[in-house]
Amino acid sequence: MVQRLRGGGRGVRGGVDSESGRGRHSAALALSPGSSVLDLGCGSGVPIARALVGAGDKVVGIDASPTMIAALRERFPGPGAACEPLKSSMFFGRAIEAVVAWGLLFLLRGEARRRFFPRVAAALRTGGRLFFTAPVERCSWKDLSTGRTSRSLGGEACRDLLRASGFELVGEEDDEGENHSFAAIRREAREVPASGRATPLAGRILLLALAAAAGLSCAPPSGWTEPASGIRLVLV
Repeated sequence: MVQRLRGGGRGVRGGVDSESGRGRHSAALALSPGSSVLDLGCGSGVPIARALVGAGDKVVGIDASPTMIAALRERFPGPGAACEPLKSSMFFGRAIEAVVAWGLLFLLRGEARRRFFPRVAAALRTGGRLFFTAPVERCSWKDLSTGRTSRSLGGEACRDLLRASGFELVGEEDDEGENHSFAAIRREAREVPASGRATPLAGRILLLALAAAAGLSCAPPSGWTEPASGIRLVLV
């Protein structure tokens, strides 16, 4: 069963004390102490970073608010922090073991929301974990933390986007604060066609071999790119 930090309601990152909340996020992500965790939209670090640091994880946070990042740095001098918009963030430029996005997805708009799952997948190591909250229903409301209008894609859209981005959904759960959480694992390296249905890389290699045998071009179709690791292809 997926465990998670208690929230104070839809879009609110509150409600966890340092003792009862300690370690719950690591349990949700199936992480061992000392894991590298990226907290997207980290705010001041309470309660997410506080619980993760208390569980022994190495937390880095990203938030667009200078005030929130300053509070995070004052509260947790050790963890890394970056004050930058999510859409232009490089996620510290290194592979990580888990990403937490609590009360964030429904605040994103347009391109930033469309590219959220592929970008997180690219930042995670194979087998890395993603934990995020989003309402199951399609709806809109005024976010209590930011005052902005939030819009939910709905649970089915989130599940489709996860699959199309190379994730395996491993659990969902509602808490008493009306937060619906999703836990997912980045699958082993696979290519992601435009249809959103993952095809094993071995299958593509076989197709290219057959094409070569038939005297056809073996060049990848337009839109395919290969990361520096050379182990997976992603359509963007």
